[in-house]
Amino acid sequence: GNRTVNSQTLNDSWRSSEPSLSLDGSNDFVNIPHSSGVNFNRTTPFTLSVWVKSDPNPINTTSSAIIEKWTGGGGYPFVIRMTPSGASKGQFQLAQYISGSGNAASVSTSSTIEPYADSLDRWNHIVGINTGTHLQIYLNGVKHDEIAVVSNDVDLSNDHAIGIGARNVAGSANYHHRGEIKDFRIHNRAMEADEVKGLYNGEATPWVYADAGTELISNGDFSDTSSWTLHQGTDATT
Repeated sequence: GNRTVNSQTLNDSWRSSEPSLSLDGSNDFVNIPHSSGVNFNRTTPFTLSVWVKSDPNPINTTSSAIIEKWTGGGGYPFVIRMTPSGASKGQFQLAQYISGSGNAASVSTSSTIEPYADSLDRWNHIVGINTGTHLQIYLNGVKHDEIAVVSNDVDLSNDHAIGIGARNVAGSANYHHRGEIKDFRIHNRAMEADEVKGLYNGEATPWVYADAGTELISNGDFSDTSSWTLHQGTDATT
């Protein structure tokens, strides 16, 4: 497909040619060890950005994990998931959670803005933001919804690894995503709407950090990936 950037029409074939994680939906995922730099709490501002292509024929039909800062038990500061089946198939969610009344918040893409089915079998840019007071979710440069963060003053931080393409619970992964994932970024601040649109359009985005001494991700790449663990079957590709 084509897109318009600064009044110019550009072809999106680069999205297919760039390297990505190709996940079979059965046993493929990447584990990123815990870091204090991404151990956010319920009102910590952050921005998550990721490109996702979802296979319309998933193996797992319960919930599809795109990004998971949770390995089971306790709460989590963020997850990005997709609904792989049913009436909401193709819907994306950003959530934070700890068990108990008033201790969960989730915001989702809206079918009134874009039909869920249109998100399948194509590249989508998902952005999840915590402004400090609200969770926001964007799909392809457009904000779909926002909701207040967890209402109770509870601790959502954890020492869990970040899973890409699955949730790794006590060494046994589930919620596998079938499709492709690439260009995962975390910013320790809340991006503005024009910056989100700029990310989607491929424009240069100012790398402004709330704490200049803590650069979580630079230009889409973690500074050190040597401790990442790639879990894959014989049919997986990267």
